[in-house]
Amino acid sequence: MLRHGAWLLYDADRGGNAITFRACLASGFDNKEGRCIFHHIYKLMRPKALFFVVLILQSIAAFSQDKRTFLIPDFKNIKKETNDRNSSNYYPRLLARYMANDTTLSTDEMRMLYYGTFFNDIPHDTLYESLHFTDSIRVLHTKTSYTDDDRRNLVRYYLADYKNNPFDLVALNALYSLYTHLKDPLAAVYDFKLGKLVRIIYETGDGTSVETAFYINSVSDEYAMLNIMGYNSNGSQTLVANKCDYLEVAGNTDHIKGFYFNVEQIFEGYKKMFNDVDLKKSLNEMNKKK
Repeated sequence: MLRHGAWLLYDADRGGNAITFRACLASGFDNKEGRCIFHHIYKLMRPKALFFVVLILQSIAAFSQDKRTFLIPDFKNIKKETNDRNSSNYYPRLLARYMANDTTLSTDEMRMLYYGTFFNDIPHDTLYESLHFTDSIRVLHTKTSYTDDDRRNLVRYYLADYKNNPFDLVALNALYSLYTHLKDPLAAVYDFKLGKLVRIIYETGDGTSVETAFYINSVSDEYAMLNIMGYNSNGSQTLVANKCDYLEVAGNTDHIKGFYFNVEQIFEGYKKMFNDVDLKKSLNEMNKKK
């Protein structure tokens, strides 16, 4: 479901409030005003520069008027394929192509890459690894206008984040915007990656129920997708049935109350780090308090 006029461009030039971008992203909110970080999304459209991602969103919006068939990730097969050295979907090879900016990657291959992070040595949440960049990003975002040198510095910071988590929608979005302002051909590469990943996630559900939740590979992508669809969070996030995050949205003319995001596979990753019994106990205690 997309609201009319929903755009997927975080304008790294507009900056906005003095915020710690990556740290705020973990909770989804602007420290200063309590608004979703993507409140700073900004239209960069020009008459002769239609961005591919916008076209993707428009086509999905039109498609959503008809009955949709959701493509639920087959995690068992994804694990098998991406771990098999003899498979064309062997993860190290696919990832090498992705990092080399190969724009011939198919939608199926990108799906293997995005959801294959659960079964391969790719960090799911780079918040702690990226914290040392947040002060520099915050300082730059206090500026009312950017020079090209500022943009190049931001590219350097976001590239470091991107290298830690190559599928983070926020980093991809920022790089796309920055390269666009710098008139760098690399903008088309991040346009491609962003557009593919948005479509892949959107194809997994409509977010209106636990059964039709969107499948994401990180909590930060929940907030990214929420705002891609044109909504802002009202600050409430609830774990439902130990399998979905439910994000409530701020008041809107569509009367949408919130969206569901499937986090089962994320919890499976947590089980590798924590004792399974302790994790279940913590989840049960969280649900009792609600």
